[in-house]
Amino acid sequence: MGRGKKQKNVGSCGMYLFLDDGEENYYLLVHRRSKQVSESNMISAPGGIVEKRRCGDDGSDIFRGARVTALEELREETGFVIREEEEKDLFELPVSPEYAWWGEGTHFNFGFVCYHWPDIPGPERDSLHEVIWGGMDKIGTAAGDGYHSWVNVRSLLENEDLMPACRKPCEYFLEIAPALAERVFTNTTARKPAMPTTQDRLHSSPRTTASHSGIWARRARAPPQYGVPSAPRVQPSSSVSGVTPRSGHKEDEESCRPLKRPKGSVGRAWKAAEAGAET
Repeated sequence: MGRGKKQKNVGSCGMYLFLDDGEENYYLLVHRRSKQVSESNMISAPGGIVEKRRCGDDGSDIFRGARVTALEELREETGFVIREEEEKDLFELPVSPEYAWWGEGTHFNFGFVCYHWPDIPGPERDSLHEVIWGGMDKIGTAAGDGYHSWVNVRSLLENEDLMPACRKPCEYFLEIAPALAERVFTNTTARKPAMPTTQDRLHSSPRTTASHSGIWARRARAPPQYGVPSAPRVQPSSSVSGVTPRSGHKEDEESCRPLKRPKGSVGRAWKAAEAGAET
């Protein structure tokens, strides 16, 4: 985009929703990108374009804008909602500078860990054109929405279809995942939840599956500089205390779904930036 033009888009972000099944197996929620977005047919985690209006009053805080956008893109592309009180559990993941479209320091990756199998409602209507229905068939464990799968991170890194920009965050997560889980479960009386069978996932809700662990560890987070959390947050099991686990359950959609972005199409925004067009 030319220097004389008003710049609307200033960066980009990736949002990585991981799953630790308690058996030292780590999964990432991914989809296959459609022909209407860049790097079509590649396997990717959710992500999107960061608009200047998201970056603070003067539009200069790209990190802030990327964080807000990452949460929105996760909701729009998967239906999984991270509630406001859980946002502190996000952690930053490393970036390969060569994949930052707007230059070094303009792309940010964020991670979030589940210790149970969550419900994935699927993309919002305005995001359906960005992902391929059935694109993840026979790869990993189907998330149940027809678009996404939970794929073992190690297997994913061996897949040639994985988008190059996703490799470094995945490799780094494998390094820190054991320490993340260890801190969560050694600082509480919790036991690591065993991986449910396929039948369990089909016939049990995430709420039921989560309660099997006794004490339910909802999220883990890492502080800045890609460190390991010193005091991860945990929540009690719904079966013990009556507390309802917070995740992207369908019954929560109406109450916790923010308003849609007026121009939330990553594909159109990317195409506009690529062509140097003003909107």
